[in-house]
Amino acid sequence: MEREEFIQAVYNIQHEDEESAIDLIYDEIDNMLDKGYFYHVDRILAMIEVHLLTDQSMLSFLTITRSAKEELQARGYFFAQVKDFLHKKHSDEEYVNSLLKGLE
Repeated sequence: MEREEFIQAVYNIQHEDEESAIDLIYDEIDNMLDKGYFYHVDRILAMIEVHLLTDQSMLSFLTITRSAKEELQARGYFFAQVKDFLHKKHSDEEYVNSLLKGLE
């Protein structure tokens, strides 16, 4: 699946079937990481428009890429975007911090 196609698929299904979106994220990203396709994962993280993701999709991308964060240059920026967006969306700072705990 091409990067743009993958991202669009996540955007399209996450609101109707969140579990399928999470499965798609985990399956595709895990497959790429297992093959050492760090560049492709990095490009995906750089291309994602965070405001179009559900909270659960954001957290899924952060969780599945956590083990490869040293290989992914865009992940730090992606994390910062997610954190900023969640703080704007949710007024409870403790809640947001609890969501992101261990995912930096």
